[in-house]
Amino acid sequence: MEIANAVAYFHVGFTRPIVSKNIKLANILFDKECVAKLFDFTLSEAIPEGETHVNNGVVRATMEHVAAEYLHTGDFNEKSDVYSFSILLLQLLTGHESRECVEKYIENNRFDEIIDPMIVGDGLCPEKEHVI
Repeated sequence: MEIANAVAYFHVGFTRPIVSKNIKLANILFDKECVAKLFDFTLSEAIPEGETHVNNGVVRATMEHVAAEYLHTGDFNEKSDVYSFSILLLQLLTGHESRECVEKYIENNRFDEIIDPMIVGDGLCPEKEHVI
């Protein structure tokens, strides 16, 4: 939830939206209270006033986490960050780094087979096991 809030703040908390262009598991740390923190903003850019996207002519982002539109047009906006965040969530749900691997399961209507059993399952959730 903390990461979603951080991304949303980037998009609406400033006079001009800021896009991260680098949302991935490797850029998330936990503090001593186990609160997730997003870091490494080296690729971040503010969307110029009057524009709906950034496009500096160079595609710079973590390739496994970017929308195909960005690769084709070079246009990156808030929706592109949301796509990257969805890939992060997919990785957390499945435990797989490659979205291509997950796509094969989805295309064959077998998504339930790839979800990490620690996330869902019968009695695998620690909170369920400790309920009296």
